[in-house]
Amino acid sequence: MERRKVTVQTIMGGMKGKQRIAMITAYDYPTARLVDQAGVDGILVGDSLGMTVLGFENTLKVTLRDMLIHVAAVARAKPKALLIADMPFMTYETGVRDAMRNASRLIRAGAEL
Repeated sequence: MERRKVTVQTIMGGMKGKQRIAMITAYDYPTARLVDQAGVDGILVGDSLGMTVLGFENTLKVTLRDMLIHVAAVARAKPKALLIADMPFMTYETGVRDAMRNASRLIRAGAEL
């Protein structure tokens, strides 16, 4: 049987508080494919890519552009898992307008609602 797409509604309506939710971090296409085939419920593209992929000391130097590139790569794997993205430092703290604009860019790249 083919696995169904996991959505926010799937998690909030049928899973939260009733069963365990498996989530894992992925930053690229091949990793996203592997973890999705393993059957996880969610894939996070985290700003931790600053340290684990880009070699920064912390997450403060991760830009929205960095996140967009990695979200798009994971999205190209067309995962059944829910694709979640972190918003990096100073992409939402400056106000609702900036937060909405930057969140919409991540959604266009493949992050899901």
